[in-house]
Amino acid sequence: MAIWLTTREAIVCPNIRDLFSAGGQKTYSIDNQKYANVPRIFINLFNNLKEIVTILHSTDAGELSEYWNTKTNSNKKLEHWIELVSNYSKTLANAKHLNIKEMITKILTT
Repeated sequence: MAIWLTTREAIVCPNIRDLFSAGGQKTYSIDNQKYANVPRIFINLFNNLKEIVTILHSTDAGELSEYWNTKTNSNKKLEHWIELVSNYSKTLANAKHLNIKEMITKILTT
């Protein structure tokens, strides 16, 4: 997001991570199942998931491939994005106990 803001909108925001991650961890419920200690960055993601999916669908696959540094196409954009988010979540010590891919899929199907 920081690269996009800078290159497309000429906005520099050095503390951009704080906008998404400040707030610690909370319990999050999906379809009556509770997940403990969910980092704020994922709660924000889950709460905005429908809007994010809309943006993904309307964004050119070539542009996404450029930012993601991986090839995608119109039919696989959402699938590739979910995989990227899931892989990122595995690098965070405070999110290793969560199956983010499963959680995103549940939210999108409920």
